[in-house]
Amino acid sequence: MFKKAYRYDDETVFYFDEQDNKYVAKGANLTWRLNNPGLLPSRSLAKIKCKIIGTHHQYAIFPDFQMGKNALRSWMRSSKYFDSSLKEIAKHYQSGYAESYLKQLCELTGLTSQTKLSSLSSIDFEKLLNAIQKLAGFSFENDHPFSLLPKITAKFHSKDRTIESYLVGYETILSKQEAIQWIESHELDAVIVHRKEGDVYLRSRPGHHFNQIHFQQEEYGSNKEFKDAFRNVGTEEPEQCVWGFINGISNSAQQALQSANLISKHANGERVWSLVNDAKFLGNLIEAAAQKLNYRSEVVKFGVQFLKFLIELSDQSPLKPPIVVFAHSQGALIIDLALDGLKSEERNRIHIYTFGGAAFIPPGKSHPNTLNNISIADPIPRIAMQGLVKVLLRIYEGEKMGHNSSQVVAQLIQEDIDAYVDTQNQTVVDEFKNQRQQQYENALEKSLNISIIDENISSFWEHSFAIPCYQEVVRKIINQYRQK
Repeated sequence: MFKKAYRYDDETVFYFDEQDNKYVAKGANLTWRLNNPGLLPSRSLAKIKCKIIGTHHQYAIFPDFQMGKNALRSWMRSSKYFDSSLKEIAKHYQSGYAESYLKQLCELTGLTSQTKLSSLSSIDFEKLLNAIQKLAGFSFENDHPFSLLPKITAKFHSKDRTIESYLVGYETILSKQEAIQWIESHELDAVIVHRKEGDVYLRSRPGHHFNQIHFQQEEYGSNKEFKDAFRNVGTEEPEQCVWGFINGISNSAQQALQSANLISKHANGERVWSLVNDAKFLGNLIEAAAQKLNYRSEVVKFGVQFLKFLIELSDQSPLKPPIVVFAHSQGALIIDLALDGLKSEERNRIHIYTFGGAAFIPPGKSHPNTLNNISIADPIPRIAMQGLVKVLLRIYEGEKMGHNSSQVVAQLIQEDIDAYVDTQNQTVVDEFKNQRQQQYENALEKSLNISIIDENISSFWEHSFAIPCYQEVVRKIINQYRQK
């Protein structure tokens, strides 16, 4: 239900609900825009105690149509009109053309001009109400919900302000000029603020400003931006790759920027865009657990737009440079879920390199160059995907001892039989063996783009994106793309 409303101009009314969401009623008939099918003036409603939430010139604005209809019913039953005839009703609505209005009222209701309201049956009384709202211009063809104005969810811009865009909801990206146009045409719930020096910036609508769309900065207060969704470091260079980064769990903004700067440093200072994923440890941990269950959290929705934004950056260049995204820890889980929000042809353009991921990007889900890297000392992949990683590490260790993957799998199957099969029935044993064989073959198929790193190990347990073994791989990957 709406809690307040105000007239913006003669064709536009704004409504606000209990959560302060903003709706717009534009065009159509005034009775529809005001939820006032009887066009009752606000001054006439004081005695009958009808709830109004705003005014449009002299007319009342009601929370919904039914309340407007109930107000009309109460008004007609008030002491002022209940003992009056239809002629008195006609004089109220059309004082200068009462006879013409009265004639139409009688034709629509089948009543006479001298009929008093107090003598009407309940059916005839409703006929009269319907006739009044019809003559006021109300039509059920216009009786539909008002438009909920979307809000700006986040803002992203380069440090040099050459790029400034706004994310509306989680599906639409607007340039600054497009966002301004949407606000001015009442399609977006935000505010345009003018600085003294002539600059313009956008802000979310404050709860206490209802009668303006444009403000001077001194009226509005300090410059508070929308939540940042993306960041960037480095300098845009001609013909560079489109570099992206998604950090992992429990990273502050400073730590995430430090990691992005490592990528930029390997790329000789080129610009790197990163998805904002700042949170305290517990918040990240709970969210990551939900993401493992395929929950599309806010950062995942931002991630979809982040990838689309990187694709757009590539398309802006005649060379359409590769889009290369590095993801660490929870970042791999985020990008895996975000890929589900892209079309197949879009996913195939994203070159992804994960490090210590809480998820692996399976073969075929993105560009064929996609590779998942895990250090043999990194505990996170072991915890997040323990079954698959256990198999990979056993194969890895077996190959160092001269065994091939088939021999290692055979050994794993025999260990499973010893641990889980408590029967001498050969048929049961063979069926279990076949099931395990299929499971391990599926695991090996998923691991085709997983690389285990055992060089430059700096600690017994290591996970940070900055550890030497991961950074050496990042450096080699970047050099390969920059040399092409």
